[in-house]
Amino acid sequence: MNKKIIYFILMVSCFLISCQKANKKISKLEPIHSSVKIEWTAYKTTEKIPVKGEFGKISLDNLGNGSTIDSIMNKANFRIDAFNLKTGDVGRDNKIKETFFGLMNEPGIISGQFIVNNGNWFVQLKMNGITIKQIPAKVNYENQFMTLNTKIELIDFKALKALETLNEVCYDLHKGKDGVSKTWETVDVIATMKFKNISQNE
Repeated sequence: MNKKIIYFILMVSCFLISCQKANKKISKLEPIHSSVKIEWTAYKTTEKIPVKGEFGKISLDNLGNGSTIDSIMNKANFRIDAFNLKTGDVGRDNKIKETFFGLMNEPGIISGQFIVNNGNWFVQLKMNGITIKQIPAKVNYENQFMTLNTKIELIDFKALKALETLNEVCYDLHKGKDGVSKTWETVDVIATMKFKNISQNE
């Protein structure tokens, strides 16, 4: 075969291969910040009746890059304005703000970080001036939607004095059928966020 023809074929092959590489796309996940939601459930009465609420102002920073939520959320920071809350009852909202979060060492501020270690999720949380480094969490990711479930024990944050004050203000409202007024120390938390797939050249 003529050397010129062989050379031409090699040049065309190299060109096609380089084009394929240039056009190869990789898929990454991108968090939608405006979709972030943090809901909580506290409990009252000895029957443990749930009281649900959510925070309306949450900020995130230090998010990573990648194609998995683990790579994006590991070491991501969050900050919550605890005074921006709603439970569906304005009077109750004000009591929680004033007699619970308002009595904290750092009033109205909750902050922390997500930690992912070998597929295991934890939340580092700071509230009332106290930081708990590894609160276990369960995470599910389905249909581009991340759901994180965790549980907070208020005794760990030395917040029982504020809890007692809240219970005093809501004394009759927190009475059960047994006549005992009780506000539980455990709070369940659900954090959710939506992601979108983006494609870019490798």
